[in-house]
Amino acid sequence: MTSRSWRERWRATVTRSRAWFQGVAHDPKRRRRALTLVAILLLAYPVLGTLALWTGFVEWVIRDEDVKVEISNPAWTIWPGRIHLKSVKIYVNGDTQFILEGHDLFTSISVIELFEHRIHVSRLASHHVRYQMRTQVKDPTASAKRIAAYPKLEGLPGVNTVKEDVAAKTETQEEEWTVQVEGLKIDVVELWFFEYRYLGEGHLRGGFTVGPHVMQVDTAVQEIGPGELRFGETEPLARGLRGQVDCDIPRTDPNEHADASFLELVSARLNLKADVVSLTNVGAYVPDLQVTRGAGPLAFDLYMVK
Repeated sequence: MTSRSWRERWRATVTRSRAWFQGVAHDPKRRRRALTLVAILLLAYPVLGTLALWTGFVEWVIRDEDVKVEISNPAWTIWPGRIHLKSVKIYVNGDTQFILEGHDLFTSISVIELFEHRIHVSRLASHHVRYQMRTQVKDPTASAKRIAAYPKLEGLPGVNTVKEDVAAKTETQEEEWTVQVEGLKIDVVELWFFEYRYLGEGHLRGGFTVGPHVMQVDTAVQEIGPGELRFGETEPLARGLRGQVDCDIPRTDPNEHADASFLELVSARLNLKADVVSLTNVGAYVPDLQVTRGAGPLAFDLYMVK
């Protein structure tokens, strides 16, 4: 049985169970049965839940054409939805594509929503976190320099392509996943959004939502640095980067902005100091403009509204 057919049967079971529980309040006999069933499930959950994590059953249930989860042991859970993991990597393909990796992770997640193609995390604490994200584009030639600087996202499920037309021809179109993360309290070592890659220390608070035709970021990065900002994988823009960044991206459809700078969506305050290495990234946004210099110390307190 495939994970997809298993999820379909599970959804049908959940629907029937909800109908049965709706009559609990008016039926004393059914109420006693429901209380007994809940007690048994809660007593058995720590063993069954931990076995599901250790054996890879959870990974198998979640995995499909567009999402893959890799969990490293030891991993355990005592209460439904509250999970402790040594390390985890989440791969999501589709219109919005990303890889999220964390170590010594504690999370509180909605189990039921997993069967509705939603990963809803209400609390996430971890360290040594890496997050790399991009979106598919309709016309790669329109912003070739930017797209060349996007993260490669090796290991994505399905076809690893940034081109919408290629994905449409080669991938089986299934219901896409929506990932909503709230209550972030993590220490990062890498943040790679579109063409900009930060490598270094940082403390991240807030949350984000990504999914089919939706992206939202509500995040504060505090005491960032020391670190390095790059354009793409290797081209340095600034070193010794340190300071504080508050950033918000309102709920929006990323596909409507995939071929333009995502900065037009961002409201932020940046209080930063850095040693600028180069401003060559400017040429990626202005045709026929080439910037060859721009190195030197930089300090600023900047408010940016879209």
